[in-house]
Amino acid sequence: MAHWFKADAWERASFKRRPEGWIFRSPISWPFGLGPHRHYLVNETQKAEIVTALNHLDARGVAVMALALLTAVPMLVLGWIVPMSNDLMLNLLIGSFLAGLWLQVVLNVYHWLLLRSTLADARRTGERITFIERLKVFAAMTPTTMLIAAGLVFWWGFGISAFEVFIWEKWNTSSLVLMVLGGLSALYICAMLTVKLKAGQPAGS
Repeated sequence: MAHWFKADAWERASFKRRPEGWIFRSPISWPFGLGPHRHYLVNETQKAEIVTALNHLDARGVAVMALALLTAVPMLVLGWIVPMSNDLMLNLLIGSFLAGLWLQVVLNVYHWLLLRSTLADARRTGERITFIERLKVFAAMTPTTMLIAAGLVFWWGFGISAFEVFIWEKWNTSSLVLMVLGGLSALYICAMLTVKLKAGQPAGS
């Protein structure tokens, strides 16, 4: 089965082995998921507790996720209810951004409640699990065909938006935003694909 479907995929991206234990990258990020993630040095017992807590979705977790989604929906449609510009797509993008920020706040609080007792005894460390290290993990667990398909979609979106901005000259703010987001996403997918191909992994993995 492809690595994408392995349950321990997030674990490989969140822990890094060290002689004295494990470096753990906390999922909690303030403010609104836009800040840096704290890293902790944990032992085997603490690692097992963290993995168990984050892998087990109990009734409390289901309730929190349901509440987060229900409260995020009004923000998602905020642009349609209270238009902030004449650009409907821009209004939808703003609503999506606000919904994403709110969901991150809820997730931060939920993860803090799950992990606070374990991390209270863990030592913070300046060593990091870097962007490149996580990129390699995500590349390894994502099938090549999925990366190619996603890359084509993002490059297509980038191309359409770029055509509107530079050629058609009938663009608006949302076209510019979509061009930037599509281009950055396409570059990220290309970076994952490059890392995967350099690692020599078979196309189906």
